[in-house]
Amino acid sequence: MTKLRLYPHRVVPDAALIWRGWWHMNGNAKEPLPYLMDGWDYAKEEVIGLTLDLDPNEVLTSTGLVSLDQVEIVVIAECREVLRRFVVRQRMSNNHIGPVDLSLTIPAGEAAHKLDLSAHLVLASTWEPTGFDVPRVKGARLATSQRISVVLEGDASRFPTEAVPFSTLGMEQSPWTVTRTFYDLNDSFMGGVRLFVNTEHPIGRRALDPATASSVKGFLQADILRTLIAEVARSEEEVRQEYIEGSVGDVLDGMCLLFLQRSLEVAVQIHREDPARLERILQSVLEPWAGVF
Repeated sequence: MTKLRLYPHRVVPDAALIWRGWWHMNGNAKEPLPYLMDGWDYAKEEVIGLTLDLDPNEVLTSTGLVSLDQVEIVVIAECREVLRRFVVRQRMSNNHIGPVDLSLTIPAGEAAHKLDLSAHLVLASTWEPTGFDVPRVKGARLATSQRISVVLEGDASRFPTEAVPFSTLGMEQSPWTVTRTFYDLNDSFMGGVRLFVNTEHPIGRRALDPATASSVKGFLQADILRTLIAEVARSEEEVRQEYIEGSVGDVLDGMCLLFLQRSLEVAVQIHREDPARLERILQSVLEPWAGVF
């Protein structure tokens, strides 16, 4: 059922706007945004945009505004999985001619599973109009696009990764590091775990380059598993058999089964009883040096 929104001020009629659709950048080309982004890469930033066409005269006549530069276009992408919101704003101009393109950059590793997209025409600043029903408060909505959702199911890098110079973070010069912000194994994995890769380190740059990543992949996988299993073991949290899909427990259990042929429960128990044995298992199964020779 279509929602009917009632506002305490005049708004822009549908006839004055044409939402020409969402798109994403594929190289240097714009392509229509699909419902399922099966090429989404969590390790690099992505650009999503919207094209809007409007009738300037109709916008001003219908709302009672005196200038098009009182209008601002706001594009919003929300990712509930990691509790992030991405926003871009563009002030309109009295010299406006033709369609308007607004692009929004989603940083690497900052979104997961699904994005909810919407666009809005809003009042750019507070003013004092003469009419009682003319929008006057900054942020007052004049028009809203249809809200759409995009499912992010990439077949590229799936681990929440950020490529950054470690000097800007005050970190030591290692090739990479894994950080955790989750409180327990029921928290979202994409929101609670981050792999930071150091762009200032030659091995970090090698890990980010598709042409050379295979040579260090084993070391990286071993470090990730070692760190996360140790974090769970150190917390003394009881590890269960099943977790909610997408949670820390669910993803880590899947990683342990895939790489170690053991469940998370077993891997944590081994670490708690004999950390050196878990290290031997990591090296024997993953063979991190295989890409070097």
